[in-house]
Amino acid sequence: MAFDVKKHLIKVQGGKEYLPVAKRLVWMREEHPDWAVITEAVEINLVEKYAVFRATIMDENGKMIGTGTKYENASGFCDYIEKAETGSIGRALAVCGYGTQFAPELDEGDRLADSPQPNGNGSPAQEKAYNPNAITEAQVKKIHAMASYIWGKTKDSVTLYKQWLKSETGKESSSELTKAEAKEVIDKLQVLIEEKEAA
Repeated sequence: MAFDVKKHLIKVQGGKEYLPVAKRLVWMREEHPDWAVITEAVEINLVEKYAVFRATIMDENGKMIGTGTKYENASGFCDYIEKAETGSIGRALAVCGYGTQFAPELDEGDRLADSPQPNGNGSPAQEKAYNPNAITEAQVKKIHAMASYIWGKTKDSVTLYKQWLKSETGKESSSELTKAEAKEVIDKLQVLIEEKEAA
C-alpha cells in the first residue's frame, strides 16, 4: 500500500500543512527499505551551545541521493544538538522529494527544521525567537570558522573572540548580530586572517 501523505499532515501556524520529519522518514523507508540515512556532526560547540549536522541519503548501491545541513543553537531549542540532527535529515529527505511541498525548512529565510515558523500568531517568546533581520545560519557558520582559525578552538579562544566582538560591535555573542552587522564582522575577521597569514 502506498504511503498516504494526507493522513500524516499536520496544520501549523498560519494554517499551512506540514509533514513532520519522522513521517518523511517512514515514507522513504516504505519505498526504499535499503536506502541509508547517514548523519554527521559537522560541528558541536558546547561552550557557545550550537550544533551543525549534515545528513546524507544513500541508495542501496551507495550512490548519494540527497544531502541536508542544519544549524541550531540553544536559544532556539534547548535540545539543539538533537534538533540540528533531525533538521538535517528533514532537509535531506525533502531534497529527495519526500514531503518537499510540505517542508517549510526549505523556504527562503526559514530557520527552523521540523518545527513551524512563527508568523505573528504565536506567543511573544516564539515571535522573538524568529527575526528575519537576524544573522543567518551561513553567517554564523562562517564567523565561527573564521574565529576558530584566528583564535583557535579552546575555551580561552572563545573568550578572546567574545571580547573582540564586544569591542567591535557592543554585542555579547554572534547570535545577537543582525545580517548587516554580521557582514561587517565577517569583513573585519577577513582582515585579521589576512594579517595573520602575512605575519
